[in-house]
Amino acid sequence: MAGPAFEERIGAFLRCAAGLPTVRPFGDLGLAEMAVDRASIQTWFGQAEAATKDIQGRIFASLHQLFALNQFDLHGVERAWGTVLANCPSETVAVATTNYDPSIEVALKHLRRRPFAGEDINYESTSENWVNVEGIVDRPNSTPVLYLHGRVGWYENPAGELIALPPSTP
Repeated sequence: MAGPAFEERIGAFLRCAAGLPTVRPFGDLGLAEMAVDRASIQTWFGQAEAATKDIQGRIFASLHQLFALNQFDLHGVERAWGTVLANCPSETVAVATTNYDPSIEVALKHLRRRPFAGEDINYESTSENWVNVEGIVDRPNSTPVLYLHGRVGWYENPAGELIALPPSTP
């Protein structure tokens, strides 16, 4: 399956999974016309929610296996981006990438270019930060990094906020 088709498919699955708890209370609508009882409907929803959580867990694990910090050559990435940046006509650069891995941020940090992809420290949590990409190209003294498809470790929480877990979190 081609990349765009895969992303569309996985997006549809994730939207469906997110919607299950919302529609569960309405599972008995039209129950009088069906040869199914309320307990069976609720059992089905429970199984569907458990299966989608299992699949989401597997997606999470596979993304971290593929794109986590320990999956690339840090020195090679630093050399490659050092060459690219050395050939840029301007010191002011913004980087846009379709990659999910954080290698560009690591390379920019090692090159003392102060990468910023929108993560704000969440002082109320030790495990997640907020992500806010508005205005990152205007942030002074930093190199903006725009992840066009998101980055490994970025998720939307139940409140609809974009959060970031460390990219090395399995």
